[in-house]
Amino acid sequence: MTARILVIDDDPVICSLLTEKLRRLGYEAQAFQTLKEGVTTAENDAWDVVLLDIHMPDGNGLEHVPQIVK
Repeated sequence: MTARILVIDDDPVICSLLTEKLRRLGYEAQAFQTLKEGVTTAENDAWDVVLLDIHMPDGNGLEHVPQIVK
């Protein structure tokens, strides 16, 4: 089974680089550039790893860790 990795970062270059590299390594990867979209996706789907930026325009990533872990 392929690990699923969710990237939540407001920098589009970081999102693109990480998802491309992760996919080349054989992982399923998806990226979102807002906490709202990323947290909603994390709540509605199962992810093995979440790469989360702390300083986001729409909030502090650390404050959303409990929601993501659920």
